[in-house]
Amino acid sequence: MKKLIISIHDVTPYFLPELKVIFQELDQLKIKKYDLLIVPNWDKKYPINQNKEFVKLIKKHLTRDSRLVLHGYSHQSENKLHQKLNGIIGPSGAIEYVSVSEKEAEKRINDGLKIIKETFHVKPLGFVPPVWVMSMGMSKILKKYFAYYTTYFTIHYFSFKIRSATLCYTGGEIYLFDKLMLFLSSVRARFTRNKVVQLAIHPDDVRIGSFETEIKDLKSLLKRGWQLSLYEDFIK
Repeated sequence: MKKLIISIHDVTPYFLPELKVIFQELDQLKIKKYDLLIVPNWDKKYPINQNKEFVKLIKKHLTRDSRLVLHGYSHQSENKLHQKLNGIIGPSGAIEYVSVSEKEAEKRINDGLKIIKETFHVKPLGFVPPVWVMSMGMSKILKKYFAYYTTYFTIHYFSFKIRSATLCYTGGEIYLFDKLMLFLSSVRARFTRNKVVQLAIHPDDVRIGSFETEIKDLKSLLKRGWQLSLYEDFIK
């Protein structure tokens, strides 16, 4: 059976207006099953526990059919080279877990989990690194805290992994990357042979105008028999 995982990325107060649009559309489609990829403190300026409207919105959509997933801590790289190349070589400024030490990476995980626990009283079972990129040493750290993590083409459950097709409709608000990702994802949505698809909805999709196409592809996938699932549904 074909499985479709809807993952809403960059869940942070910074994108509150765009998140409202995303939730409104999913509510109209009566879709409640999705993973919420939450960023505890976007750019170290937008802590989730300091915005009551944001907390209320997420609590409303945190149901028995949805889950929180840790999606970095700040979602920003502090590496000067990454920052300089941001917008030239994709959204490199968002690659948070490549240049930090393992000690710092683990601290950010603990800090993020703490904020989520205090705010929503749950502990995420999974981790998705910003831009799906992280250093080689991260896997052993993640195994201590989570049941799974994802990269762009693979969902890792430590004792096994699942190859998947990822549909991402934004290139980080970089025009050429945006258009390329939109085209590739729409083609992949029609012709993928993978049995598991990750549909990655980003607030940027609303900003750049690709959200309409993304929802059209979502409707098409559901019409063709794809079954909604969560990342944790595959845990054995």
